[in-house]
Amino acid sequence: MMTITTILVWTILYTRAIYCSQSGISSIFAMENLNQTNKIVDKNSIGTFKTESTRKCAFYCLQNLACMAYFYRQNTTECRLMSVNTPGNNGKWKDDMGWRYYNVYESTCPPMDGFNQNRKASLCYQYFDDLKNVYEADITCRRNGGQLLRVQSQLQQTHLMTYLDFYNENLVYIQGNDSTKEGTWSFDDGQLMKYFNWSPTTPFGHDAKDHLAMNKASSYGWEETDGSTLGGFLCEMKI
Repeated sequence: MMTITTILVWTILYTRAIYCSQSGISSIFAMENLNQTNKIVDKNSIGTFKTESTRKCAFYCLQNLACMAYFYRQNTTECRLMSVNTPGNNGKWKDDMGWRYYNVYESTCPPMDGFNQNRKASLCYQYFDDLKNVYEADITCRRNGGQLLRVQSQLQQTHLMTYLDFYNENLVYIQGNDSTKEGTWSFDDGQLMKYFNWSPTTPFGHDAKDHLAMNKASSYGWEETDGSTLGGFLCEMKI
């Protein structure tokens, strides 16, 4: 069982405090986001309950692999666990005095570089809403030390759909191509893909369409694309 062992104080960017717990070979942290103080989000809550301290709230979140963030309000001793790290630039936030917001991540997934971690789905990812074609998107991911994101399970797909719903871009690039053999999809390293989430309206067999994108209009079903259309994109860091 994990136990909270250390409190470190940082002054980097929006960070104030880190609650550190040792688990295996990496550390798990809960880091306060000062930009969202005195605000709350209702969507994607795992549950709200009372506990006596921020440390205890952090402990419950760290014990729950589905927990990516949490809120704590000292004067009411309320703790709210969240299944998504809610982006700060959308209309889901509402003012509510006393709440403080914390992001949860492992030391192998760098939040200072804008990455989010879902420990249950084994994802360390970052979404970019500055529109690019697939080639520019791939370069951006690699420049930041990652790669276009591989979606390899329904659990990952479902989580990403929930997160992307905060944004407005219709097309979101992910990793995958069939440039070597039409209809045989693989990742950039040649590994054959086993999981797919095709849109019901996706036409197949276009030799010029060798790349993959999620389409918000079809509930983030996957579509073949030639990669030239500008869209958002997901990068991942291997953990």
